[in-house]
Amino acid sequence: MSVSPLSMAIGVASSVVVCVIAWRLRALSVSGCAAGVAVGTIIMGMGGVAFAAPLVVFFVTSSAWSRWRRADRGADRGQARDASQVIANGGVAALIVLVAAAMPPEGRPTTRDWFLIYVGALAFANADTWATEVGSKLSRSARLITDWSKVGSGTSGGISLVGTLAALMGSAIVVLSAYAVWPIAATTLQWRMDLAEGLAVTWAGFMGSLADSLLGAAIQAQYGCSKCGRRCEEPEHCGMPARLVRGVRWFGNGAVNFAASIAAAAFAWYLLRAFAWPAY
Repeated sequence: MSVSPLSMAIGVASSVVVCVIAWRLRALSVSGCAAGVAVGTIIMGMGGVAFAAPLVVFFVTSSAWSRWRRADRGADRGQARDASQVIANGGVAALIVLVAAAMPPEGRPTTRDWFLIYVGALAFANADTWATEVGSKLSRSARLITDWSKVGSGTSGGISLVGTLAALMGSAIVVLSAYAVWPIAATTLQWRMDLAEGLAVTWAGFMGSLADSLLGAAIQAQYGCSKCGRRCEEPEHCGMPARLVRGVRWFGNGAVNFAASIAAAAFAWYLLRAFAWPAY
């Protein structure tokens, strides 16, 4: 992967422009902008157009769905993303790009391999957001993935048919965006992603969303507001401390997203090696 001062400068400028627009649209908070510039600079500056395109698709579509849900629901997760949320969703992808840039040209995995793993991590981020936003708005209830008990729509660990289909579509659109821009980076990424690889990476993103639901149901901290009685994911609600009702106190939504993103990248590597590459 070739990295130059010019490419880094372009990465910084592009990230600043995108994050300022996102801040103006209230998709990112001030801290989210700072984290977004850092993540975007790494991905756009070091990876170029091929790495940037799936990131932009994820950010634009997930922000659009969030605004759509927020239009008639004052949901907690409809608020502007802060630094922790940006890092939780894009941090693993940025780390993959850093590792890929540090590897020698003849190293294994190759830049092409790292790119496919990177797409898997972003496919998860998009799948998770689409599942949450679309599923929460169109489904009245969900089932907890661990014991299949009925829970309210939008509950961490809850899944629905609509949300599951949205997750699969969200994963697929990121993979399709990577396929669409592939010729732009043909010299770096060599031959184009084939069908088996595309299916493997799409499924990895989808599996990451299921891992996210499993962690959300089994480990993520859930609180109950002492004032209004609502379930929430933050230790404070209605201006006062909330009580922990289940999960691990320090394992919040950001930690769940970050862990599931790592799982999606691992799923991508496993499925590529076990399924896609032996097929040819």
